Amino acid sequence: MGCQVPGLTPQQIADLMRAGIPLLDSRSRDDFAHEHVPGAINVEMDSSFGIYAGWLLPFNAPVTLLTEDERERHEAIAQLIRIGFEQTRGYLEGGMPAWNAAGLPTESYERISVDELHRRVTSPEAPAVLDVRDETEWLAGNMPGAQ
Repeated sequence: MGCQVPGLTPQQIADLMRAGIPLLDSRSRDDFAHEHVPGAINVEMDSSFGIYAGWLLPFNAPVTLLTEDERERHEAIAQLIRIGFEQTRGYLEGGMPAWNAAGLPTESYERISVDELHRRVTSPEAPAVLDVRDETEWLAGNMPGAQ
């Protein structure tokens, strides 16, 4: 491909994140929900990876990557370059297993089904629901009571 980015240690990734350089985690949303690097941004790898990264980050911002494998890493870099992001500083060598082996903290969150969401929002302790879709999606249909 011609574009080489270095493998970085978990500590190097953590240091870059503290310096304000985001970590784009291209793993599946299920894997990300189960366990991820605190502060990482999940942009699941598919043909829209670059588009979503471009929406979320300032133009040509420096980034680091966490990918499943070398093929996915090359695809992420190619998509980023196509939209003008040419400052990929590196990738987390060894992925989440390396992060865990370094003893660094992780986070997770619960994913629930639509049926479970309905059960929860119709209960006496109904949580607030924040709809983060864009206006076009909101206008096409939204959940009663969502903000």
